[in-house]
Amino acid sequence: MSQRKRLYKNEITNPVRVFIGSVLVEKGDFSLVSVKTPVPIPKKYLKKMGEITHQIKVEAPIKIGQVVAKNLFGKKIDLVATRKIDIKN
Repeated sequence: MSQRKRLYKNEITNPVRVFIGSVLVEKGDFSLVSVKTPVPIPKKYLKKMGEITHQIKVEAPIKIGQVVAKNLFGKKIDLVATRKIDIKN
C-alpha cells in the first residue's frame, strides 16, 4: 500500500489534529495565552478541548512550552503554552 493510500485510510479511520486555542491569564501583562497540544489528538476531542479551555485560568508568569493542563480526558493529552507572559507591573 502506498503512503498516500495509508494516509487517506488513517484520515478516515482515525483522524487526528493538533488543537490550538487560548486560556485566561491572571496577573499577566496579557489576558490570554495561546496554547496547543504538543502532538495531534483524535479529532473527536476537539470540541471538548475548546470547552475545557474556556474553564482554565493560569497565573503569570508563563513560559513557552509550559504545561498549562495535563492528562486531559485521562488520555495523556496535555496543553502547552506557545507564548511567554510576564507578570503585570
